[in-house]
Amino acid sequence: MNLFNLFKNLNLGIKVNIVVILVFIILLTLVMAVLRSSVQALTRQTGRQQIEQETKVIQKRFMEAEQTLLQDIKSLAATPGLIEAVANKDVDAVQLLVLVGGAPFDFNDIDIMDVEKTHFEREPLGNLSHIEDEETLISLALLRIEITGIISEKKEAEVEFSLAAAIPLINSAGTVIGALLVDRKIDTEFLKIINLSRKNIDLILIHEGQILAGITKEKEYLSTSLTAEAILLDQSSIRQALNGQTVIAADLVSLNGVLHALVHTPLSVGGHTEGVLAILINMDELVSFQKQVMTNTSLIFLILALTAVFIVTLLMQQSINIPINKLQLATQQMMAGDYTQRAEVTSRDEIGRLAQAFNKMGSQLHQLLATLEQRVEVRTAELEAANQELQHFTYIVSHDLRAPLVNLKGFATELHFSLEDILGVIDPVLPHLNQAQKQTLTLALYEDAPEALKFIDASVSRMDHLIDTLLQLSRLGHREFNFEALDMNALVQETLQSLAHQIEQGQVEVTNGALPQVVADRIAMEQIMGNILANAVAYLDPERPGKIEISAEYNHNASTFHIRDNGRGIAAQDMDKVFAPFRRAGQQNVPGEGMGLAYVQALIRRHEGRIWCQSEVGVGTTFSFSLPDE
Repeated sequence: MNLFNLFKNLNLGIKVNIVVILVFIILLTLVMAVLRSSVQALTRQTGRQQIEQETKVIQKRFMEAEQTLLQDIKSLAATPGLIEAVANKDVDAVQLLVLVGGAPFDFNDIDIMDVEKTHFEREPLGNLSHIEDEETLISLALLRIEITGIISEKKEAEVEFSLAAAIPLINSAGTVIGALLVDRKIDTEFLKIINLSRKNIDLILIHEGQILAGITKEKEYLSTSLTAEAILLDQSSIRQALNGQTVIAADLVSLNGVLHALVHTPLSVGGHTEGVLAILINMDELVSFQKQVMTNTSLIFLILALTAVFIVTLLMQQSINIPINKLQLATQQMMAGDYTQRAEVTSRDEIGRLAQAFNKMGSQLHQLLATLEQRVEVRTAELEAANQELQHFTYIVSHDLRAPLVNLKGFATELHFSLEDILGVIDPVLPHLNQAQKQTLTLALYEDAPEALKFIDASVSRMDHLIDTLLQLSRLGHREFNFEALDMNALVQETLQSLAHQIEQGQVEVTNGALPQVVADRIAMEQIMGNILANAVAYLDPERPGKIEISAEYNHNASTFHIRDNGRGIAAQDMDKVFAPFRRAGQQNVPGEGMGLAYVQALIRRHEGRIWCQSEVGVGTTFSFSLPDE
């Protein structure tokens, strides 16, 4: 809500700029989101194509390795004298010829068997175990089948995989006299050759949930990271690969902060799947390319967006901000009193029509003010004349009433003296009168007549006091005020000091807040505060501890004072009597003529201020008045 209020109070130009920037930010965000999605999709597609291509290359390289092994074993079989030595069962000759003929090739093991399944083994060339895989390949070769395959050999706790080839040995007569089997160990070096020693691709040989060989086996992130090993040995992917499927991981995997694509593909030789080959392809270059494309594109869009914002802002400045500022300036000048000021109309849009309406309003206002000034002058003259007449009438009435009162008071005094003379004459006669006459004369002369004269004297005195009050009220309009800067805190303290006895006697708690300085007539302000505070003390409810609170506030070039009490309160039907002369509201057990608040209202009006009252019976009353700065 605070941000909304802050935005609401900003200049229109700033609001427009903020809205334009927000719109462009939203558009830029949407464009960047679409672009990021498109680039990521393109990257995934490109990456998948690269993965598939690299997988095909690896598979092709294994096929080439098979063919190469077949060619090498055929070259070994073509060694001069080898077939004759096998036919003659010359073990030494066979071993010598195998040593010479196999020297150019990197065979791991070589085995020769004749048709009677006699082995011609040579220990230095290897330590072949007569395992089932070898026997199967040799048996097929003896059937005139050239075959390749994978053979495995357990050595202690480890298993070794080898790529093997077997061919029949046929003599010159076309008869199979034996079989030749060779193999090459599938180790890290072999995989490097298959991979063409590329650094961005790692190959890993997996068999029965174990990593047997691979470039990554030498890398720190595999030997120390259980997470990396768990990713490579994902059972679901391995199971699908063993079923002949190539499985590409849906997401890139992070190994030591480097993103890789992961592929599990079957290791098939001779039509049989013996293991799984995991291929890790470093995608850093592709990811870096994607980030570079995103960065460059974002920068281009940002430049375009900033350019568009600048152009739109410039257009807004010319078409909205400047005309509105001119209209605002014309409005301020008109508020300052220049009603001839007109706004410049530069367009036919809403702002132009607003300027035209402003000019029309200014013309009408100028005419109305001219007429109003004339009417105010006439009305002011009439009011001044009526006020003068009222003051003159009040003075005359007061003066004319005072003369009969003086006579009435004088004759009443004479009657009092005459009554005393009569009583001096009557007293000796009273004993001679009968009882009825004595009672009548005593009642008339000693009780009724003195009481009547006392009432006449009191009424005349009250009437004289009321006439003085009317004269004092009429003189308020003639007394010249001396306006000066007044410290209201000090003035209120002085007023409270004059009421200290009543406040202490009534055990009244008075709270006085910080009060502003005002420019006013000191005597008038003393009378205003004195009357209001005196009433607050006098009309407190004796049934509960009295409280009076004095506070003030400053707003709109005026100071407003509040005097709040917890007294009896004023009924709603008596509110119209509060400021009326000689009218009193509520229970009349406090002395007074009902003129105090009439004085206060007259004094505040002389200061061009106003006074009002809020009250609730049994709760209390608040008198408030405001005074302008000057």
